[in-house]
Amino acid sequence: SQLYGSGELAPVDDVPEAIPTRLDYINGASVFIRLEFLQSVGLMDEGYFLYYEELDWARQNRNRWQLTWEPRAQILHKEGLSTENSDFQAGKSLWPGKMIKSKMRSFRSKFRFVRRNYPLALPSMLLFQLLMVPIKFFCQLRGLVTRDQG
Repeated sequence: SQLYGSGELAPVDDVPEAIPTRLDYINGASVFIRLEFLQSVGLMDEGYFLYYEELDWARQNRNRWQLTWEPRAQILHKEGLSTENSDFQAGKSLWPGKMIKSKMRSFRSKFRFVRRNYPLALPSMLLFQLLMVPIKFFCQLRGLVTRDQG
């Protein structure tokens, strides 16, 4: 990924040692944790399906533990295999049913995350999501974005 844990973009030519090691959250594709972390923070919420669970876990941590990464580690993450979206990652067009299913799972997890962690922001998030549907549709019609990007 080209993102730091705080969401800042990392320059592609950055050497791993130059990237900050303290993170706001850790991508769930590869995680090593201490037993003491599990005992104090608990397990990930099983109500999520692939999206937002690591963000929620980091929020439950409440800065009790420092989240870091190992710059020498190399991980191969085959995105899309769990959701059958591997064609998307290979640059192929997705069957619309698979894409819609994946978007719905993502929305449900986003809704759960905001409701649990930022309940006052829930109406704004829902309104934004509702407004984005016609905007994305219009952009797709005009050829500004492809289905896979929207």
